[in-house]
Amino acid sequence: MKKRSSGKIQEKLLELWQADTQREQEKSERILESKNEWFDKYEENYGNEPVKSISPKKRKVDKSTGNKNNTRRQSFPRSRSRSRSVINKKSYASVVKNERKPSNNRGEQSTYNHPDALPQRPRRQRQNRNISNEGQRNANTYQRSRDRTPNPGNNNHFLGEGQMWKKPKEKEIKLLEHGLKFTPTPISDNVDLITDTDEFCRKLRLREFFGNTNYEDGSLVRNKKGTNPQPNRDKHLEEYINCLKQTANTNIVDSHVKSNLPKSQQKTIKKLQNDESIIIKEADKGGGIVIMDKDHYKDMVLNQLEDGVFYQKLNGNRDKSTMSKIRKLIKEYSDNLTDKEKDYLKNFEVKTSNFYGLPKIHKSKEIQDHVENCDSMYIKINRPTDLKIRPIIAGPSCSTQRLSNLLDILLKPLCIKVPSFVRDDMDFLNYIPDRVPLDTILVSFDVISLYTNIPHELGLKAVQYWLEKYLDEIPERFSNDFIIKGLKLILENNYFQFNDTYYFSSVLFN
Repeated sequence: MKKRSSGKIQEKLLELWQADTQREQEKSERILESKNEWFDKYEENYGNEPVKSISPKKRKVDKSTGNKNNTRRQSFPRSRSRSRSVINKKSYASVVKNERKPSNNRGEQSTYNHPDALPQRPRRQRQNRNISNEGQRNANTYQRSRDRTPNPGNNNHFLGEGQMWKKPKEKEIKLLEHGLKFTPTPISDNVDLITDTDEFCRKLRLREFFGNTNYEDGSLVRNKKGTNPQPNRDKHLEEYINCLKQTANTNIVDSHVKSNLPKSQQKTIKKLQNDESIIIKEADKGGGIVIMDKDHYKDMVLNQLEDGVFYQKLNGNRDKSTMSKIRKLIKEYSDNLTDKEKDYLKNFEVKTSNFYGLPKIHKSKEIQDHVENCDSMYIKINRPTDLKIRPIIAGPSCSTQRLSNLLDILLKPLCIKVPSFVRDDMDFLNYIPDRVPLDTILVSFDVISLYTNIPHELGLKAVQYWLEKYLDEIPERFSNDFIIKGLKLILENNYFQFNDTYYFSSVLFN
């Protein structure tokens, strides 16, 4: 035990001695480097002035008068034997350098190594500072300090632009730092206030009118009706409505609400909105803001849509033919639906779905390399070749949206019965035990184009299996054939548009 303790003490002392030696060596190198810089400066100005002055002592202040002693500084005249011409004259610094022995400075390590010293990492060769004039030195200093940028914040912004990209101004960066979820103070609209108040009062009268009556017919979905009950049915309710409207009318004034953005950033918002050369999207992961050249964004989307594997181009709009198929399905299974459900599925304003993509900057190696080598709030990269997008079809009013909503309500109770179903992150954590064994391995899979790679026929067979296994979870009036045919109709008529061109998913049935 004593030998082991004494050995550790010796190792610790040796480590401290080596660290102290290293510090002294670095200190000596810095001193030699500063002296070499002084010699370089002295060489530039040597012999160019007729009088060489010695630094004067501080002038004494006369206590009686308060004035400084204006004595001239002591100077020495130039020797008459020395020629004023310096053409053939050797500089003082060059003479001194020739007479000096070569020293281990300017980044070169000493050749002496202690026998017990540990191997050290080789030093990087420092840049030679022997420059011709002071102007060049200042230029190099500016070049070095120009790249020093502040540390990045939490929200790094990726700016991917084309060749016509312009560096964003500081006020634009300040505005984008708020994020895409930031809501500027809206402008007060008196018309909207009156309309919302009247709509709220109508709902109160509807609640009073239908409150004591059971008109429920079992419909899962229905269209909203514009029924407006007659007023003055309930005295207390009408008094409350009149008081509410009077309060709303008193608040209708022309006062300006203070905006949460300065005027400069308000102008910047309008400028970015009117800029047709760029497109602003939120990153697929991380919440970053991506500003892309619109032509580059279109090229990325078209490369994905025109691959010929998952999507195919159409000649025109197919919404009318899809609605015709839905009406035919409703007529075939009219016993499964109530009148309100039928009205909900076929009577609404249809709008074609739109396609857009979110850039996957977290999977682009080119972007990640730029982020690692950049310390600014944003990065600029000219059209990364490995940048992909996550396809999203937005169709809140498409032809199959309402049928999808009805089937989603029917199939939700089956999802929780599937053993592999996970609702969200918190649901996943509930499955993990409090204590995980040490030999546990957490495995995750990244599937490219997950939903487009699922065969439609296989997906329908899976739904059919769970429908037959849990018959009690679905209302009796809905048959399995209606659900399966409805799903098949949705999958076969998944139409959308991008850039005034119509497409549909070409992953059909085997």
